[in-house]
Amino acid sequence: RTAGIVALLTVVAFGVAIVAWRAGYERQAFVGVFVWCFGVIGAVIGNALTIGTIARRIYRQQRGLSRTHELSWDDDSLTVRGEDGQSTTRWSEFHKAREVDDLFILFLSDAAFLTIPKRAFPDEPTLDAFRARMLREVRPR
Repeated sequence: RTAGIVALLTVVAFGVAIVAWRAGYERQAFVGVFVWCFGVIGAVIGNALTIGTIARRIYRQQRGLSRTHELSWDDDSLTVRGEDGQSTTRWSEFHKAREVDDLFILFLSDAAFLTIPKRAFPDEPTLDAFRARMLREVRPR
């Protein structure tokens, strides 16, 4: 939301500056506006160019993400088991849930989440059963 507001303000400021410039106002008065606009544009481009590198570095740092995990669920909770241990989370602890092309994403908060790749399910009926349970148990707040 904040990024959208900044983008809108940048476009508006840039447009107003161009109109005022063409109307004959002193060009020096617009240097700050242009610097700010181009700074925002540079930040957006810089972020787009570095986000992949940052994501790969974080993935390498979290070794557990590349290990095999076993997933099970029942009426009360979702359990993930791996080499390093087990984690059980009650369905009611999930803040929201999303399904995208190849993943289920279960949010404990806006910043903490659990991703479950659809390829982890052995067959379509099991995937459908998980989807139905997730939709039934995780209610948006």
